[in-house]
Amino acid sequence: MFAVVAAICVYYFIIVVPCRLLPQNHYYNLMTDAFESGSLSLLVKPSKELLALKDPYDPAQNGSYRLHDASLYKGSYYLYFGPVPAIVLFAPLDIIFHVRLDQSTAVAVFLCLGFISSTLLLWFLLNKIRPPVPFWMFITGITALGLSNAAPFLLMRPDVYEVAIACGYFLGMTGLYLVLSGIYGSRVGWSRITTGSLCCGLAFGARPSYVVFALLLPLAAVAIINEHKLRWMSREALFSALLLCLPFGICVLGLFTYNYARFGNPFEYGNHYQLAAIHPKDYPLFRPDLFFSRLNRYLFYRYNIDGTFPFFHLPRGTYFGEPEAGSILMTPVVCLGLGYPLLSWIRSHISFPRYSAIFLIMVSIVGVSMVLLLPIIANPVVRYQMDYLGFLLLPSLFAWCDLSQRELKLRSVSQAVRIVGFALIAYGCWVGVAFGWNDVSPRAIRHLYDANSLAARGDAAQAVEEYREAIRISPDFALAESTLAQVLATQGRGTEAASHFSSAMRQFIGTNVAYRDKGYMPAFQGLCIVDPFGEYIRLAQIFLQRRQTDEALLALDGMVKAFCDAGFSDAAFNGVESLAKIAIASNQNDFAAKIAERLRQYREAARFSK
Repeated sequence: MFAVVAAICVYYFIIVVPCRLLPQNHYYNLMTDAFESGSLSLLVKPSKELLALKDPYDPAQNGSYRLHDASLYKGSYYLYFGPVPAIVLFAPLDIIFHVRLDQSTAVAVFLCLGFISSTLLLWFLLNKIRPPVPFWMFITGITALGLSNAAPFLLMRPDVYEVAIACGYFLGMTGLYLVLSGIYGSRVGWSRITTGSLCCGLAFGARPSYVVFALLLPLAAVAIINEHKLRWMSREALFSALLLCLPFGICVLGLFTYNYARFGNPFEYGNHYQLAAIHPKDYPLFRPDLFFSRLNRYLFYRYNIDGTFPFFHLPRGTYFGEPEAGSILMTPVVCLGLGYPLLSWIRSHISFPRYSAIFLIMVSIVGVSMVLLLPIIANPVVRYQMDYLGFLLLPSLFAWCDLSQRELKLRSVSQAVRIVGFALIAYGCWVGVAFGWNDVSPRAIRHLYDANSLAARGDAAQAVEEYREAIRISPDFALAESTLAQVLATQGRGTEAASHFSSAMRQFIGTNVAYRDKGYMPAFQGLCIVDPFGEYIRLAQIFLQRRQTDEALLALDGMVKAFCDAGFSDAAFNGVESLAKIAIASNQNDFAAKIAERLRQYREAARFSK
């Protein structure tokens, strides 16, 4: 058991992508700095240009000035993300050990801790089944909890959003384990249920969707009374209810106070003041009218299957292209947990044990309530499934093991349950791994960051070696090759720089063709070329400063050829025409004339090829 848990945790740290390119990659450190300074607003101040805008929340106006996805309120920046990750991890490490934790590592840490808690909870649940569950079934269940819960997907882009999600998962799983193990021990574990209630409250402070624990804890109080045969309204019963509800209530009150101190409204997290790619007034929060369409996408949105490894590919979703996939299709074994009570009721010879009824209700209530809540407050992107998949998997794995161990009228039925359940679990694990597959190796990305740091310090020679190592590890890493071209250009190695830039453009356009109808775009991580013509402008400026016009045109030839070969000649020609206008606006008329001549040649060649 320990070996499997350790192996999955190591796997998390192997596949986690280090994110450092974008401002939001450091938001929880900014929040930590603010808390340590006694401030609720970020210490980063909005620019004067942003505050001077007629409508600073309009993305068409604030694009050059905003701190993306921060909340602007009364001249200060705030974050709508829950404060708990900063309180329980970032700040303690910074204050006690002087460790500045990056967010990608924090996501991996929270996921590992949550996975360990879910494993302990599964072990606790399965120990109630008689006859005892075979060890191989428990190992299978652990694997499902680690790979089928959307954790690998979160590790592809572990940014500020994923920190809050992973922290909520960790605290929610830990809280549920402590509460259940405290209730169903030989005697009431008062310290466990108190700590469990505190974890449930902290989970709400990380992710507001964990408000669903408000439904669980009163039910847990009733379970204590029934399990330990306490008299209703007795001192012991009231004391247990107090220990279950008070810590959670204090956390809820603390979060509402935190919101009120920032925005003057206990229920305002900052979303109505968010600087994003969409105006806050148009942000689709709290939309009951979209419930059924969103719920359908949460559960049944189809992904792509083809013959290209790893065979399952995430399509672009309807919300800014963020990937979506139905959780029922991703982890079909959850249907077993949903159908278990119905099967037990229909088949009278399959008794429904008291312990399994209570456990299933208490574990399932979190997952099912979350599934019903999320379509009202959030679009159905894959990362949000982390909130509930683990809580649906636990009762499903319990149902699979329990039904497999029953003395059914036909033994072949038990065997069929084992085989079908194992097949569904294996399928879900592979889908989970596939959705966490990254075409760019995390090792290559780390070399890119190291190279960028070396280049910024002026050590171009060593930076070039780091860029080459990144490309060696991931030959399709277009961003690394384009950045390498710029560094080579600063060294006067123009022909070599133009060659690498041309190669980068071939990789860029090849990736876009390959993922045009399927797949998770690396651009979503900020680790892909987003604007190829912008990349060319940066390179051309270096060439022109060194009076290497021929090399600049050579790089342009390579880029246009890559576009034309892939069938995007119109986009290439329009882009080159824009480059000529930019050159004229920059008083580089000679270069603009040469670009115009090149454009004429490109169009003639295109007509000739037709």
